Order: sequence, then structure tokens, then C-alpha cells
Amino acid sequence: MKTKLLSLRGLLQRRANKREDVSAAEVSAAVTDATTEVTATIEEVLAAVDAMLASPPENPDEIMNAVVTLREQIAALVPDVEEIAEAVDEVAPSDGAAATEGAERAAKKLRDAIEKIKQVEARAAKRNELRSLAHSNRDALASLRTGAAPLPLGGVGTNLTQPTFRRSRRFSSDAVALRMGRILQAAHGNDSAKRWLEQNGISTRAASLSDFATGGILVPEEVESEIVKYRDERGLARQICRVVDMSTNERKIRKQVDGPVGQYIGEGDSITTSDNIRYDEKSLNAKWAAIGTEWYTPVDEDAAISLADEFAEWCAYTMAGVEDTAVFSGTGLSATGGIIGMPYAFRKAVEDAGGTWTTDAHKAYHPGLRVATGSTWSSITASDVQSMGANLAHRQGIRREFVCSPQFFYERLQVLALSASGVQPAAIVDGEPRMMFNGFVVHLTDNMPQETAVSSIPLLFGDFQSYVLGNRKGLTIESDKNIKTQLITTVATWRYGGLAFDWGTASSSSSSRQRGGIAALVTKNS
Repeated sequence: MKTKLLSLRGLLQRRANKREDVSAAEVSAAVTDATTEVTATIEEVLAAVDAMLASPPENPDEIMNAVVTLREQIAALVPDVEEIAEAVDEVAPSDGAAATEGAERAAKKLRDAIEKIKQVEARAAKRNELRSLAHSNRDALASLRTGAAPLPLGGVGTNLTQPTFRRSRRFSSDAVALRMGRILQAAHGNDSAKRWLEQNGISTRAASLSDFATGGILVPEEVESEIVKYRDERGLARQICRVVDMSTNERKIRKQVDGPVGQYIGEGDSITTSDNIRYDEKSLNAKWAAIGTEWYTPVDEDAAISLADEFAEWCAYTMAGVEDTAVFSGTGLSATGGIIGMPYAFRKAVEDAGGTWTTDAHKAYHPGLRVATGSTWSSITASDVQSMGANLAHRQGIRREFVCSPQFFYERLQVLALSASGVQPAAIVDGEPRMMFNGFVVHLTDNMPQETAVSSIPLLFGDFQSYVLGNRKGLTIESDKNIKTQLITTVATWRYGGLAFDWGTASSSSSSRQRGGIAALVTKNS
């Protein structure tokens, strides 16, 4: 019985309903007690997993049965840990340091338990693979021991019973792709795929990929890793932004903005100390994102790898598209999960400083904005682009790059480059294959403006590590079959956050403005 956790729930309910004057200190104490209670249960699960790792049963089926039990225990603990993490938000920082540390320790122990269970599963799968191989090649092994017959072509290690599959386009291993394809087929009711998974020691029990909550397809860790890796390769935001992990729904991102200064001293002089260290702190909040589609699933085993490739492409491409849309064109509305993208972050800063975005003079409120010569792309000059560097905070060791749409690159930047003095005819005829301008790399995305507009930001420049992406939750996959249409509905969900962090400070007073790590070129309004 989770008595301490129940007490915490009751306390939070009374605080929410304002029936009683419940202080933050009371909530902090209740959080600490509930955390101790839940942590003790997590440690029991950890001990069971450690025992399984130290001395696993010989039969892989026994291992998987034990893993199912452990997964169920963890599935029950996940909402408890999340509930405690949310309760920490009710506590003032001065009262809740211990509560916060306790909640973070509980979350870490739970993650440790999940990772160790994956190790147990990997061992069980390996044992089952060896057992299946020995069974399928029994006659060849017997011949090898007695010398009664020569080895089959390819040696004992050749898989004599599996059909030949074409090589996967999206997975690094055909074996991983095959497992993914058969799991999808099994989830859609294919009995042959279910038997294949059972024979290979792969459980089809429903579970989430990251927090083991019920409802999703139990997908092997290596499959999830391949899909996420492919997503990171397809999405621009994941390649150039700073990516951090989030253990709770909110993470504080801090940057020191003030502190002690150096000084010169003479012999015997006293040193003046300073305690004026200040930090700029912003909140990175995780958002739910989901993608879904309907498709037909082939049932034959020969199509399993093709099915896995199709699924990986759909997941990776769509996830990358969702994130890039939010990061490069998000306006803080529900269409992009409330995430504010890079260009709109400048507009919001100007408006928060009391300015009007369509007033050109107010654009100067943000020192990271470079106002172009005119209101159209054709009026943008090379000097406009080159001057963007002066709108950046100068820091040693950072990399500077451009981001724009393909339309702006080819219709304006390339035109400026080829019209520069000294360009040879051969350069125009042969072209320039590098995506560069002024010696800096240019990244292209369809989520930046694709046509000219007034008061629009077609070009970004600087260190894109100034924008932070947060990983809160891994990929969860759920599927359902429509008996009438024979189509499969597949939904994938994940959680992430986006934050324009090192974005400078906008102000109507020039003395209060501070440049950040990103500069933007904005067209005039008129």
C-alpha cells in the first residue's frame, strides 16, 4: 500500500481546492516521504534485476517470463515517479531542494532498472538465438562431431532454414530489420509472425519503448535506436541545435550573465571580492507530439524487411518534419505544440519590449536583427548579409552558419555570389557545388520563408547551439487493425521541447540591449 503517496495526493488536492492553508514546506515533506516509499520499491525491482543478471536461468523462456513480471512492476512505478516529479513543481526552491534531489534520484534508479532489464532481454535473445541455431543445424552438427559427412556449404554457422532476404535500406543489420518487420506483422494479427517471434525469444507483450507504460508495441532497443538515429540524420534541427535530455516535464537551462571581474593589484594591496554572480534561467518544457497513418501490411515473411524499411522511413521522415517545422517556423500556437521557433523568437522579443513588429524602427529593439535595405528579396544586398556578423555576440570557438530556404539560397544568395566582381565565366558555367556563402556553410530547410514578404526573416546566421532541443521521452508505437478495410492504423508518439535560449535581450533602450548567439536578416515593412 502506497500510504505516503496517497497522503501526498490528498495534500495536493487540499492545496488545489484551497480548503486548507497548505504550505510549500508541508508539500516538500510529503514529497520526501513519498519519494522514500517509491524508491524502496524501485530498489526491490533493481535487486531482482541484478540477481537475474548475476545468475540467469538456463531456459530463455523462464528469463522472458521473469522480465514480463519486472516490466509490469516498472509500469506501475512510472506514473508514481512522474506524479512525484510534478509535485516538486508545487514546492518553492528554498523549501524543496531535498525533495527535488530525491525525485531525481528515484527517476535515475527507475531508468537504471529499465536499462538493466534490456540487458537481461538481450541475453535471453542471444541464448534463444543460439538454441534455435543449434536446433536448425542439428544434423550438420552431428556430422561434424562424428566425421560421417562433410560440412555443408558455408559451414555449420550457415542458417539452413531461413529464407534469403534482400538487404535493408534503412537498418544497419538485416537481422534487426527482420525483427522489426515480424514484430509489426505480429502486432497486426499475423500468426506466422507470432510463432517466429516466440521461436526467437522475442516477447510481443504490449509496452512502451521508454517508460514501459502499457499500450504500445514492445520494440527491441536496437530497433528504436535505428529509427531515432535515422530521424536525427533527416532533421536539420537535430543536427545543428543543442540537444539535452529531460528527466522531468520541465528543465531549467542556465547561463551565467554576470560575475566577478579581474583586477590589477600591487604588492600588499587587498583583493576586492564580489558575489554578484547572476544567471539567466529559462524553462524548457516538453511537449507531446504524435504522427499517425493507415497502411496495408504484407503477411509473408519475405516482405518483413521491406515492411521494416517502410516503417522506419515513415517514422523518421515525419518526426523530423514535425520538429523542423516547430523549430524554424513555430509561432507558439497549438499547431506546433506551443513551441516558439527561431524567427518568431525575434518578433516576440521585440513585441515583449513594447515594439510593433511592422514598425521598422522598432526592429532595432533587438540587437540580433539586421534590417535589410528594402522590403523584398531582390532589394537585399551583399552588404546586408555580410553585416549580420556584427549583430552577434562574439565568442571564441563557436561555429557560424547560415539557415534559409532553398528558394532564398538560389534566388538571392547565389545571385549575389555570381554577380560579385571577379567571378570567372567558368564559375558560372560549371557552378559551385558547395552550399556556402561568404565562407560559411548554408543549411537549407523548407520551413524558412519560400517567397518574399515584408517584415519577414528569410535568413538566420550564427551558432545554432543557441537553440535548445529537449528529449523527454523515447518513441512509443501503437497499432490497431480495421477488420473491414484490412488497413492498419499506426500511431507513434514522443515528447520533446524547443527553446530559444541564447537569443540576446531586446529593449527600447539601447543601453539595455544585448546580442545573442543568433542574428537574423529581416526585410523592411515598407
